[in-house]
Amino acid sequence: MFGIILLNRFKGAREERTRENQVGFGPGRGCTDNIFAFRLIIQQFERYNLPLILIFLDFIAAFDSVTRQKLWKIPENDGMPLKFELMKAYYDASVSRVRAYGEETEEFLVEFGVKHGIVDKTIDKSYQIQ
Repeated sequence: MFGIILLNRFKGAREERTRENQVGFGPGRGCTDNIFAFRLIIQQFERYNLPLILIFLDFIAAFDSVTRQKLWKIPENDGMPLKFELMKAYYDASVSRVRAYGEETEEFLVEFGVKHGIVDKTIDKSYQIQ
């Protein structure tokens, strides 16, 4: 619920500042459309026997290692420093445990990466890609 409230507060300001080429990170935009466009481009290059270089980036790994201090700068630049304190609080003192073979470790502090809820990813990716 907290993530949904934050998303609704940040949505307007972020959509105004998100570039059009970031089509995977906004409403009505998605990877399926990008894949379709890529396929059309590839077909055209093949049809005319033109050289083509494609690069695909795995952003998931990047999201796991993002420095949170940098994550907070962009919303502040969007004019949302007070509202964004809620998101900072959400991430403050994030702890985790590892469970394996029926045993669980002690809690440890998580200082990098972003939380992996659907709403959280929408907010975080939108800000990180900038």
